[in-house]
Amino acid sequence: MLAVALVLAIPAAGWAQGKADFSGTWKLSKAEPAGYKGARGSITLGPSPGAGWGATSATLTIRQTGTEITVESASFGDNERRTFVYTLDDKEKVTDDPKHPGLAGWKWMTKGRWEGATLVLFTYQGWNQVRDKLTVSGGQLTISREIDGQTGGSTSVTGPQTLIYTK
Repeated sequence: MLAVALVLAIPAAGWAQGKADFSGTWKLSKAEPAGYKGARGSITLGPSPGAGWGATSATLTIRQTGTEITVESASFGDNERRTFVYTLDDKEKVTDDPKHPGLAGWKWMTKGRWEGATLVLFTYQGWNQVRDKLTVSGGQLTISREIDGQTGGSTSVTGPQTLIYTK
């Protein structure tokens, strides 16, 4: 009986914890490595967010509901604000690139899913893909980022980056 009670209690404890809320405006405080090798205009915590596929944004604005999360940033290539909406059920969402509406090769694919208390966001466009793992603790947002893609021409970039944001 005790074993059955423990088996039933452990999942219930996990459900009670709930999911983290990432909502808010977050400012970059640390990036490792500071500049992403191969990404045009990658920043080193300066005032400009840079450019190039997956370039680090100096500021993120996140809105979260029970079914989706919206991330607004000045990354992904042009220093202009971009908004990406991710479903939280691991189902792909496809949207036009605002600079190339209607062109199939320029469409953005996004999706998100929970892995325990970690939110995993996937962003794809053509050859380019980013996987961000988000965790929040003590007013600090940590993003573990993996990028694989092209930053123009034949310059390929891959590898991990850890980004720390604070409100």
